[in-house]
Amino acid sequence: VHFIHSDVSTLQQAKSLFGDNRPRPGSFGESAIGDALLKLSLPTMCSGLQQQNDAEMDPWLNLIDEFDLVESLSARIEVITKSRR
Repeated sequence: VHFIHSDVSTLQQAKSLFGDNRPRPGSFGESAIGDALLKLSLPTMCSGLQQQNDAEMDPWLNLIDEFDLVESLSARIEVITKSRR
C-alpha cells in the first residue's frame, strides 16, 4: 500500500499503521495491516516547503515528485485495467 497525502500531519498520524516505532525510510515496510507492505509519501508539488522539510526529517516519511506520482498512478491503473479483461 502506497499511502500518498498532501498533508504531512495526516502522514505523521498514519505512522501508527506500521504497528511499531521502527522507522522505514525510502521503501515499503511491514505494516500492522495483515501482510500488506506500507509506504508513506508526501507529494512535493502539493505541499509547501515547510511540510517538505518536515517530511524529509521524519524517517517514516518519503517525498515523491510529480513524475514518480504519475508513474505510480499510471502503473496502478494499468494493473486494474488488465485484470478486468
